[in-house]
Amino acid sequence: MIETARDIGRLLLERGHRLFVFETAAGGGISSKLVAVDGASMWYEGGVVAYSSSVKDRYVALPPSWTGGVVSESYALEAAQQLLAGDPGISVALVETSMVSRKPTTRSSKPAGLSCVAVAFRSGYSAADTMNVLRATREETMEGIVEWALRTLMYSLSREGVQNGQ
Repeated sequence: MIETARDIGRLLLERGHRLFVFETAAGGGISSKLVAVDGASMWYEGGVVAYSSSVKDRYVALPPSWTGGVVSESYALEAAQQLLAGDPGISVALVETSMVSRKPTTRSSKPAGLSCVAVAFRSGYSAADTMNVLRATREETMEGIVEWALRTLMYSLSREGVQNGQ
């Protein structure tokens, strides 16, 4: 994963981007991999682990009519757009929202391991995808979420570059 993080950092730096990461079930794992790259301070703006609903609500204001739930591509895209709108110093926002718990909950019927990742760019390009990354243990599932998010960010950077002629 460190090679992917290095490639992400190189592309962000080459394009003059500043990245903000909003993580839920990854628990800081995405940011951890990114800041492990030498020179990350030149392209990594910061991040937040928004695990509880109250913390998510502090960063993302959903309309009262919202019905999509927070583990969804639509939520991840909305959150990424709001993060960009709220900070002119950010040019790329990555949002990960996932289900890790294997225990049934009253709040969601979504399966354990379901991970939604969205990436939005100030240039207007955005992408979102969903994957089930369920592994044998909770820790392995979290590692799978981190790997999935980094791959999604790398893919999005390559697509945004094509769109913008880079």
